Amino acid sequence: WMSQAGDFLNFGVSSPLVDSDAVTFTLDSGTQNKIQWASSGKSLHVGTLGNEWTVTGNDQSALTPSNILAQRQTNSGSEPNTPLLIGITTLFVERHGRTVNEFVYDYTFDSYKTSDMAILSPHITEEHSIIDWTYQQTPDSIIWGVRADGAFLGITYQRQHKVVGWHYHNTQGAFMACSTIPGVTREDDVWVTVYRNIDGIDKYYVEKLDDGFKSESAVDAR
Repeated sequence: WMSQAGDFLNFGVSSPLVDSDAVTFTLDSGTQNKIQWASSGKSLHVGTLGNEWTVTGNDQSALTPSNILAQRQTNSGSEPNTPLLIGITTLFVERHGRTVNEFVYDYTFDSYKTSDMAILSPHITEEHSIIDWTYQQTPDSIIWGVRADGAFLGITYQRQHKVVGWHYHNTQGAFMACSTIPGVTREDDVWVTVYRNIDGIDKYYVEKLDDGFKSESAVDAR
């Protein structure tokens, strides 16, 4: 269901229908699949438990109550994690949480396709799913993710240069959540919620990752 244009809580319709009215439609997948996420790009991308869809108006026109074109593109299925839009690519976690998929348009077949970003590092998410993630654009284009066991994962992601590099981070405790905001040092700040047990007492902290290491001397690393 989609609300009226410019009025997020209004799901009313007029008589006769107008283009700004609320929109209701069914994704005709042949099975019952819960909608897990939606992402706005050139078209509306929708991930369900079993499929990935694009929704537009016919002939690439505006989506209205009387002008709906929903097309099933892939059959990977999705977790309910909020997707990441990086450039023209939508990234989502597949339905078992074992892989991160790219949802991108393929001009050869005139349709969207998915690509497994963990194909060379399946062990990283084999036992535990990604439960939260965020994107740090500056300075190094890194996707940060919290794994279900409290580990902190990074994916250095520069698709135009064919760079997809996974890295693993841990701490004395467990990571719970992560987010990014613009920083004051010409870098995006990465903030995390961390669980720690201090002197037998459970505590939760909001912490910020330090800026990237810039020194040319290893003794300055910490």
